[in-house]
Amino acid sequence: MKLGEIAKKLDFCVIGDNETDISSVRYPKEAASDSVVIGYSRADIESLQAGAFLSKPKIVEGKQNYLICYEGEQYAAVQIAKLLVSQGCYPDYTKPVSYTMTENSVSMGENVNIGNDTVIEPFIVIGNDVCIGRNCRISSGVYIGSGTVIGDNVIVRSGAKIGADALFHTIYEQKYDVFVGVGKVYISDNSEIGCNTVIQRGTFSDTHIGYRTKIGDLVDIGHDVQIGCDCRITSQSGISGNAVIGDRVCILGQAGIAEYIHIGNDSVIMGKSVVTKNIENGSCISGNYGRDNSEELRFQAFLRKLYKERKI
Repeated sequence: MKLGEIAKKLDFCVIGDNETDISSVRYPKEAASDSVVIGYSRADIESLQAGAFLSKPKIVEGKQNYLICYEGEQYAAVQIAKLLVSQGCYPDYTKPVSYTMTENSVSMGENVNIGNDTVIEPFIVIGNDVCIGRNCRISSGVYIGSGTVIGDNVIVRSGAKIGADALFHTIYEQKYDVFVGVGKVYISDNSEIGCNTVIQRGTFSDTHIGYRTKIGDLVDIGHDVQIGCDCRITSQSGISGNAVIGDRVCILGQAGIAEYIHIGNDSVIMGKSVVTKNIENGSCISGNYGRDNSEELRFQAFLRKLYKERKI
């Protein structure tokens, strides 16, 4: 679609070239010449070759194209994405899938490709346009959403949901709008997904699980999360949307990672930690405030000593 057409249909306005072709809404890291970019910084404006930047009226500078909205940028981005879905630029993941039941009780959507020597157990649901590589094992009770791409030698254990709807909530005029996302989930080779783990599809980008990464049971991985290679994520952990996990990271049980957090390579997140700030490479983090593990242990020891010294 032309940038001017988008603006007209959504009652936005354009500063710049109305004739710019737009076919996607992207975060800065994936911006292309046909993208409207959201969540950008001033450095992004200077460095990216995006077709246009989604902006409020007060953020207008330089020679780039701007699509000016008068509500929250996230809500506006969702409206643009839905418009592009209606124009066929993205798949419509809100449409019901027309399943076909196979001989071994697998509900199969359209255009599903399964590699050689892959085992698909009974009572599995597979959406449209799914690609599963060679020598995989998909256990009973698994749901694989439309557009999901699974590499070779991957194990997905019972009850896991790969490519679940993003359920990206925005609010405008005191009304909630739920967006299921237009991104996909990519599971790299030799990875393992535990029982009842949920991995959401991306909103405006894709969710990636890196090579040889092992994810335990009851883990919740939000939309647009990027997880590196050789990571270990233990049961009952939660990773919020748009978080970036480096290579060889170990996240122990019941840890929580806030949205947009970056965790550096070779880091360890101890059990029940809450991480709300970026973590440098090689860190060991624990506690409710994401402190360095040794600092957290000293802090807890100090509190115990202080308690014992009280005369009650």
